[in-house]
Amino acid sequence: MFLAGDTFHRYRIEDKIGEGGLGVVYRAYDPILHREIALKIVRPEVARTPLGELSEAALRLMREGRAVASLNHPNAVGIFDVGEINGTPYIAMELAPGKLLSTYVGDEDVPMRLRIGWLAQIACGLDAAHEQGLVHRDVKPENVMVCDNGEVKLFDFGVVKRLATAPQVADDTEPNSEPVATRVGVVMGTPLYMAPEQALGEAVDGRSDQFAWATVAYELLSGGVHPVMGKNPRGVPIALPFFQPGVGPKPLSQVASELPDGVSDIVMKALSKLPGDRFDSMGEIAAALEAIGEAMDAAEQAGETEPAPAMWQPMPIMDAMDAGKPRRRRGRWAWAIAGVLVLSVAVLGYHFGPWGRRHVAQHP
Repeated sequence: MFLAGDTFHRYRIEDKIGEGGLGVVYRAYDPILHREIALKIVRPEVARTPLGELSEAALRLMREGRAVASLNHPNAVGIFDVGEINGTPYIAMELAPGKLLSTYVGDEDVPMRLRIGWLAQIACGLDAAHEQGLVHRDVKPENVMVCDNGEVKLFDFGVVKRLATAPQVADDTEPNSEPVATRVGVVMGTPLYMAPEQALGEAVDGRSDQFAWATVAYELLSGGVHPVMGKNPRGVPIALPFFQPGVGPKPLSQVASELPDGVSDIVMKALSKLPGDRFDSMGEIAAALEAIGEAMDAAEQAGETEPAPAMWQPMPIMDAMDAGKPRRRRGRWAWAIAGVLVLSVAVLGYHFGPWGRRHVAQHP
């Protein structure tokens, strides 16, 4: 579409860094602000309908830009500019060099502490979006960038939904248009990461993103195991067979090795079938993971092989039972030593005591 050295609006194209069926992303230079950016442009062939109107893909891109422009958080890609030039919509956004999170799924060389840190950052970014009334609706490893500087950033808010309770942003891409929103009953997102309510076209909120986050977490922490087990009545594959009562994924602790205490409980709660059974916010998840990460860091500094349980939750019953095992083992050793001593005294008494064998032999 564009070559290095070409210009689009005020931006100078440097090279292409990604593309999809609807658009192309370029690394470009902004001569006014003197910085490199990522420039997302809708393909001309899909930008307009046969009647010359902006296509749904073009409208979606501009809605994305306007909705996310107010989101200023280190764990979400920033939006600098959004508009339309000669009938071609575009978004100028933060350039975040790095690798997609999907690159690291299944990579055994990634330390567990680092994975937990990444998931905490994603949770922080989602929490900031939810506070702005934005539901991402397409959280997946391909929409998360692990930057070269260690930051993790959410991007591709192309199917973002602004909740009715949030301040509305007028969509001026069409005359007399309604505020930016999407209709209940329209299923948008990636099926394998959808919450059940989202897959059914029901109302969604931040807890729907939480379910998708948990699916990503399950996959990342287990080394690539995805909790896919069935399809919904519409034939769309989703992460769990939520339409079969009593059926669900294995606990993460059963498929992930070297998992710190508490992590499996967090992920499985966020994977609950009903939104009301999940956490109230992504902020709770972020805080819990950060506490676990701090416990892991403290254990490593202390030279321990395993981190202490995170203090954000009570110790599970089985863990409490296990905690008593060393004391019971010490008790068993004490009884064994006492038995040996008694036996030794008996043997010595038999040989050397006043009624012993040697005493009788010497004094018949």
